[in-house]
Amino acid sequence: MLLNGAALQAASTGFKAVFLEALEKATPAHPQYVMLVMSNGSREEYHFGDLLSGMREWLGDREIEALGREPFTIRNREWEKTIGIPKAAFEDDQLGIYSAQIKALAAIAAQHPDELLVELIEGGFANNGYDGVPFFSANHPITGGVQSNVVSGALSETTFASALLKLRSMKGKGGRPINPLAAGGRLTLTVGPANEAAAKTLLKKEYVDGGDSNINFNAADLEVLPYIAGTHWMLSVTGGALAPFILQMRKRPVFIAKDRQDDDEAFMKNRFVYGIEGRWNMGYGLHQLAVGSTGS
Repeated sequence: MLLNGAALQAASTGFKAVFLEALEKATPAHPQYVMLVMSNGSREEYHFGDLLSGMREWLGDREIEALGREPFTIRNREWEKTIGIPKAAFEDDQLGIYSAQIKALAAIAAQHPDELLVELIEGGFANNGYDGVPFFSANHPITGGVQSNVVSGALSETTFASALLKLRSMKGKGGRPINPLAAGGRLTLTVGPANEAAAKTLLKKEYVDGGDSNINFNAADLEVLPYIAGTHWMLSVTGGALAPFILQMRKRPVFIAKDRQDDDEAFMKNRFVYGIEGRWNMGYGLHQLAVGSTGS
């Protein structure tokens, strides 16, 4: 390849097309767990009311529900991933292997919120949600008392039943029973590789040892997130209009090329640089739609 402006522009255009195609084809896990919010600044503030409470009969004036006094804030974070391609690869017309690396960049960008999701799950037993207590807590305040969305113990038939009971018994902030699935969605059991076998036995085995029917057969979808390194697990509502977590998107992943021959990297290190960048973050949403366990 003759290294001139036209050739480098053609290579950059090709790399960008490869990136966009791979990004579109990626199938990360996180979209089913989140409410997507498009952000317009460095952060966003959320005031949660009793979103899951039911309708009331209209007698007299409307009853206006107050939103939370203290805002729950999610700050956007900046992300990047960059690779360098030797100029010799262009001169020798050997860019095929680097197209594969561009595809990998797209996969990394698409899956990155999955990593943030796992950070939220694993950190949810210490980090507060919008009501001022840890997202997974036995002390979520409601009118007249508290309610729990946490279960102790390893994943088993007993602890799964406990989580299912808690999820289906959830109440709104005012203490009124809610239906966590009312806004659409489905039940999903989320585990890491360490719990995959136990989860499959629990949900995918039609008959238990002895021949009796497994009452938990297909009771929930199963999602195995490889970023969960330990025994944490979660039963939650996924795929509905409301979700346990928020994905706050300020700038979607974009592809950027630094491939001018007078760029510093090209002049000093004999390579062209290609990277991706974006701005987003994730935070806690509705704890009433998830029950979690550390697995211990």
